[in-house]
Order: sequence, then C-alpha cells, then structure tokens
Amino acid sequence: MAKQLHILFALICLVTVCMTGLSCSRRFDVSQYETRETLPNIEPEYSDIVIPPNIAPMNFTIREKGKRFLVKIYTDSNEKIRIHSNSAIIDIPARTWRKILLNNKDKSIYFDIYTYHLKKWYKYKTITNHIAAEPIDRYLAYRFLRPNYTVLKEMMIRQRNLQSFSESIIMSTKTLAGCVNCHSFNQNDPSTMLMHIRWGEAAGTLLAREGRISRIDTRTEFNSSPAAYPAWHPNGGIVAFSVNKVYQFYHAHGESRDVIDTSSDLILYDVESNTVNPDPKISSPDFMETYPNWSPDGRYLYFSRAPQLGADFDLAKDYRKIKYDIARVAFDAAAKKFGDAESVISAAETDKSATHPRVSPDGRFLLFCMSEYGNFPVFRPDADLFLLSLETQEVFRLNANSNGPEGFHSWSSNSRWIVFTSKRDNPVFTRLYIAYVDKDGTGYKAFILPRKNPQDYDSIFMAYSVPELIVKPVPWSVHQLLDAAFDPARAQKARMDKNYSIRPDTTELPDLKTTDYP
Repeated sequence: MAKQLHILFALICLVTVCMTGLSCSRRFDVSQYETRETLPNIEPEYSDIVIPPNIAPMNFTIREKGKRFLVKIYTDSNEKIRIHSNSAIIDIPARTWRKILLNNKDKSIYFDIYTYHLKKWYKYKTITNHIAAEPIDRYLAYRFLRPNYTVLKEMMIRQRNLQSFSESIIMSTKTLAGCVNCHSFNQNDPSTMLMHIRWGEAAGTLLAREGRISRIDTRTEFNSSPAAYPAWHPNGGIVAFSVNKVYQFYHAHGESRDVIDTSSDLILYDVESNTVNPDPKISSPDFMETYPNWSPDGRYLYFSRAPQLGADFDLAKDYRKIKYDIARVAFDAAAKKFGDAESVISAAETDKSATHPRVSPDGRFLLFCMSEYGNFPVFRPDADLFLLSLETQEVFRLNANSNGPEGFHSWSSNSRWIVFTSKRDNPVFTRLYIAYVDKDGTGYKAFILPRKNPQDYDSIFMAYSVPELIVKPVPWSVHQLLDAAFDPARAQKARMDKNYSIRPDTTELPDLKTTDYP
C-alpha cells in the first residue's frame, strides 16, 4: 500500500510539473510581438560595455511597464539563457552565465528583452555587449563607510569575490576604537599587504609579509604624523608613504565638503631595518608631495606635488589656486637613492590639478585624475580619469568618465581592467565602477559593480572607496589581524635612517587647524 501511495504521489507531481510547464510556455509565448525601436530601459545600464569573462551574473531591473518579462541572453555560438519572470528584477542563473562567458571570450553577447503590457508582448532593440578575452583579478578589496567619514562603528575594509556575490570582512571598527584605512598590496598580491589603524590602543600600521603580521609606529623625529597613502616597491622590502597635514572646510553651496593639504612629504620605510628615509629628493620643503606609486620595474617613483603653501595663504581667496603636478624620480633600489624629480604632467600646462598616479602593471600607461584644483578629486564634480601613454606621451580622457566625480582607481594585474569610485549616480555615495582598457590604451564605457539584487544600491546608504584588485583573498582572518594589532610583542617603533638628519624646517604653515587625513 505504501509503495502504491509513493507511485501515486510521483504521478501527481509529474502531472503538476507538466501542467505548470505548459502554462509557463503559454504565458511566455512571444511568437507574436510588437517591435519597439528603442533600447530597453534597464538598471544598472549594462549595455554597450566590455565585460570580464569571469564576472558574476550582471542582474538588472527592467524599467519598462509590464506584468510579465522574458529575457533571452545568447551568443553567436547559439549558447543561450532564457529567463521567464513575473518580476522586473532579472536574476541570471550563475552556472549557465559562467559557462557562456568562458566559452565565448572576445565575442559579443546579446540581450533580447520582451515585456507583456496591455495584453500584448513588446520586443525592444537588442542590447549588445562584448566579452573580453582577458579576465579581471578575482578579488576586490575596498573600504565601506558612511560618507561623512565620522561614524567609526560602521567603517570596514571588505573583500568581494568578483566571480560571485560572496563578500567577507577584512577589518572592522566594530572591534576596535579607531579608523581603518589605506589598505595596500604588493603587485595585486595580498600575501604582502598593509593597512592603517588610526587612534586608540591599536593605532599603527599593520604590516603582513612572509606569513607574519606586525604593527609599526611610523612616526619619527622627521614626521610627527603617522605615514599614509602607501605604495609597495615591487621588491616587497620598501614602502613609500606620504605624511600629510590635512585641513577640511565647507562650502555654502554645491559640494559641501572640501579638503586641502597644508603640508606633505614622502618617506621611504625599509621593512627589514625598520627605518624611515626622508630623502630630500622626495621631501623637499619647497613642495607638498603626496600619493606615491612605483613603476612595475621599481626604477621610478611617481607622485603628485604642489608648491608648499606659505604662512600668508588665504584659504577663502586662494584655495582654487592649489594645483598639483605629477612628477617622478629615478630610484636605485640597491643604494636606496633617488635622482632628481622631473615633471610628467604639468599643472602650468593643463591648468588642472593632477593626482593619484597609478602605473599599469605592464609599465605602458599612467592612470591619473585631473580636476580644477586640490588633491581630493572625490569632492570635485569635474574630476575625470585620464591615461598617459608612457611610450608616446599622449594623454587621453577615458570613456569611462561621467558627469560626476571619478576618484580613487586601481589596475588589474594584467593591465586590462581598472576599478574606480564614482558619484555619477548621486552626489553623496561613491560606488565602484569597472572599465576595460585595451592594449592600445583605449578605455571603454564603465559599469557598476554587479550585485545579486540589482536594487540594493537604492538602499545602501554607505560609500565605497579605495578599491584595490587582488589575485586571491586576503590570507588572514579578522581575528589574526586584531591579535597583531593588540599584541605588544609585535609592536615596532620605526627609526630614522642614520644616513639622514632632520632638516631645519623653516616653513611657516598657514594658520589652519589640521588633521592627519580623512
């Protein structure tokens, strides 16, 4: 009897599935439709873009009227996905999506979208995107915080697996009374990394290298402020830092918040000897040097610099006059000596402020930001990304830009992808955007970081910043990093390199209240 009941139940289930399938087939029969001569309105706007062959499903919302929706995703090889939905939110099956992308590198992928409205199906113009041949680095580390930078309990450094939607926390201020920032990795590899903790018992620079984590106090007789904005030399034994005095102020209209440096220098930190080297070639009293970045061969250090502000600096009158060049100095790694600085991008020629230089890992291009003034482009509505060919010296404005400010940016290890922050969606919350750059330096339209629910961005009242692409996940847990942060046995006080003496600093700074940096 029990066996007969099982057979009957199975038959009922089979009939139910068949009837449901037939019903579904009839309800989503688009053999007859009316053609729309426009592209469908979808959000995010995933159209006319180049996508990595290893990106997570690019789910989207259809912003067209309809009670039912049908989406066909296919390629020239006839591999396809068919999605029926009573909801405008389109959830692409991950396994099939991944297979299609990997099987169709350097080929087009098409999206046909149908909507059922007023008892009729409508078909919109086909969306065409391109699948790149080159993958993006699998993981992305970024800072996640409130946009006013003040509520420490909600500040985190997180990492996202770009092939899926999985995320994890690298560090959080919920476990310490401080600020976490300036995470940096050597050549996109988190095996060698550092991050800063500001304020509190755990204050210092966490440095992880060769399987060990230590906490460094980078302050010396030369720099009373902790080191910031780090850049690893490719040899993994030297870090270039900036030391900054930052002033924050506000405007009565437009972008409310603004930031300037009142002084800044670059220093080198030698990991093995635990010493700080303030070479005058990179810490001149005549300039404010900041945002260091090494060429991939380690032979040059790139950075931004502006003339040092004098004591008579009038903030209300002259803040728009602060414009940064991008310069570089040759570096002898064996001797730890610099050559003379040379201009790469001149503010006098562009009448713009150039900041955040990042050399592509193949050494061919310099990615940087230009805006009207200053060195915090996230607060400048006119801030755009530019690319300098280090072979031809040509400068290009990237197609990845928008009408909003574009900010902090980084390269993938294969030099084909960039990730950057943007306020194009709203003037308050920075989001992360990805764009393809081909071997000739041509940049393509950017797309927002995909999320499982594409409507999440409407309710995430947090800002994304400092995106860094890495080839594998950070190998240390939050607990391991916290143990190192609070362990006195792993704390080290940096020393001045004995070959350098403290310069007599006669620079009179503007009488402004400064902080370390936001």
